[in-house]
Amino acid sequence: MKFDCVSVGAWAAFDKIWSLDSEIVDGGTSQILHDEYVDKLFFGDCSFNVGVASKRLGLNVGVVSVVGQDFMDLEYAKFLQDLGIDISGVTVLTSKSSGFNMNMRTPDGNTFCITKADASLEQDRITSYGKAIESAQWVVISEKFSEYALRAARVAKNQGAKVLINGSIGNGSDVSRGFLSIADVLVTNESEFAALQRFGMEELRPPIVVTTLGAKGAKLHNGEEIIFIPPVSTSGVIDTTGAGDSLVAGLIAGLVKGFSMEDSVRIGACTASLVIKEVGCQSRQYDWDEVREIFEAIRPQEDGHGK
Repeated sequence: MKFDCVSVGAWAAFDKIWSLDSEIVDGGTSQILHDEYVDKLFFGDCSFNVGVASKRLGLNVGVVSVVGQDFMDLEYAKFLQDLGIDISGVTVLTSKSSGFNMNMRTPDGNTFCITKADASLEQDRITSYGKAIESAQWVVISEKFSEYALRAARVAKNQGAKVLINGSIGNGSDVSRGFLSIADVLVTNESEFAALQRFGMEELRPPIVVTTLGAKGAKLHNGEEIIFIPPVSTSGVIDTTGAGDSLVAGLIAGLVKGFSMEDSVRIGACTASLVIKEVGCQSRQYDWDEVREIFEAIRPQEDGHGK
């Protein structure tokens, strides 16, 4: 079986999403606001977010990751299998937990994340990636950017896959340089992109770089020019957690379905505009038709590039 997208990365598989009553200042105290979500544990992790979003857009998807026993006990595995996602590449360490992210948002809209990792700390000793990695059209690498993930990317690359790097890669390590040397596309935010220069790796950047600008849209660097991709106007934004992962999934879906790179970034922005309307990276249900409808609605208002 051929897989359109295999999403690789091991970090923390669950999310807690909290709103704070004040900004974070040195020596200060911020209180977590109590709402209906404060005690809820959401399905999360960049690799699974990309996988779920890609599947909802109609792609054949596999995920490669390292998780703990709670991945089974809390029925995350069942959720993914019910969607039709191949998880044969997911290694479950039964003596560990999957860890969780504490995603926090302040009144001014600033966001940050604190992670409690567990099973993913053991990933570099894992050498099993499942069969999907060997027949992937695209492989998406998200955190953690480890030897484990780099080996998986090389397996896929050697079988003819294209590699997209999703997130921060600029720490100057040999692993970072290894990822950049095989990447076809890099999707990153402004500060992460600036780190390439800071660590002397700008010359290694792949031929296509998409720099996300949050509510301001995105920039596409295609080696010849920089194209600005306007944001998708939306109302009722509730939670921006996972917006970048859904943009990546939409981009891959666009490319798999034959759209240009520019239009695929636009499709990614349309996908992200849906995800941010509910709390939790994987809570909002949608399909390709809904994303395509938004894409067709915004395209005539813009510059006419793309398919």
